[in-house]
Amino acid sequence: MPLTWKMRSSLPPDIKAGEIIFVEKAFAVAFGLEDVKAQTTYVIMNIGTDRIQMRSQASLLRNIVDKTLYNPGIASQYINLFDGGYSGSKDSKVVDGKVVLDLFQLQQISEFNAFSTSSSTSSGTNATSGSGIWIHGAHANHSCLANDLQIFIGDMMIVTAVVGIKKGEEICLASVQPESPLRDILAKNWKFTCDCDLCVADSQVSAIIRARRKQLMKEARAFCTSNRLDRQTMSSPLSPAKIKQAQKLRTALSSTYDPKIYKDVATPGCSYIDLWICQAFTTTLALAKVLQATSTMLRSLGYEVVSNKILRLKGTIQSEGIVHGACYAESASRAMGMIDEEKVYGSLAREMYCILYGSLLGFEEKYGI
Repeated sequence: MPLTWKMRSSLPPDIKAGEIIFVEKAFAVAFGLEDVKAQTTYVIMNIGTDRIQMRSQASLLRNIVDKTLYNPGIASQYINLFDGGYSGSKDSKVVDGKVVLDLFQLQQISEFNAFSTSSSTSSGTNATSGSGIWIHGAHANHSCLANDLQIFIGDMMIVTAVVGIKKGEEICLASVQPESPLRDILAKNWKFTCDCDLCVADSQVSAIIRARRKQLMKEARAFCTSNRLDRQTMSSPLSPAKIKQAQKLRTALSSTYDPKIYKDVATPGCSYIDLWICQAFTTTLALAKVLQATSTMLRSLGYEVVSNKILRLKGTIQSEGIVHGACYAESASRAMGMIDEEKVYGSLAREMYCILYGSLLGFEEKYGI
């Protein structure tokens, strides 16, 4: 089903990957830290949608009321956002100097349009995690293969392009991540079916195979969690048995992606175990296998390595896993004296880092390169 439930937004000029599309201040926002200071927990139970919201998601409604109650012009901006077909009026009627507000309508709009924010402090806590409404941001449709990325600093939303966007092309964001369990409730909670290339491909796969894929992904994540690899655990070689166990999981996952159906599309369900395998071969100093594992992982995210060039397929996913894998491949290429490959992977790692974080600040410290 085409995404027709929100206004489509487009750009006047062509935008390059990593460039800022727009910056917007929140229409209304609520942070979790506010509830902690007030020693209050807000809860909303919506019997119409059978959904419960707590803390910042619930206290956001109070802030929306404060913003709109005496401002009919501003109230109109909010009320005209998508409300899921609610039967209330879209007019900002004023009585005795106040806008007549339908709280059920306001909450319905919030459920369909609110963004969750999160910013980590130096102490590692999410002091600014919360929920908010950004009017322009709310007009962007969902795509599992999004072409933009949202970064939140306080109540500011910064939207950057993760791929090149041509003039007139729609701006799409990922409301949920590809292969996330939340993908299944898009149609129920947000009342639309995604028609991106990945979802079109998935629609051609039987429910039995998709269910098997979900189970295998769950097993793969459990394996990676119980065999976590970081700088400390990667200081000694992993046993061949562990690597074979991971490869067996990967093979099973790969079998759920028909190569004919997913010819030009990412296979994201494999990427998590792919990165682990890449890290595992790094511990064994099997440099050629590191390069092969990196190439396999990049393909699962929609990139192909052909003749020392990185090609983007029709459906790609931007992930920090690309940075990790490309850094491992860069180091392996350097150790093997493969100068051209070293440049290709090094360039990809830095390019993706800049796309995700806006600059190379902290790159060398984080990846040791």
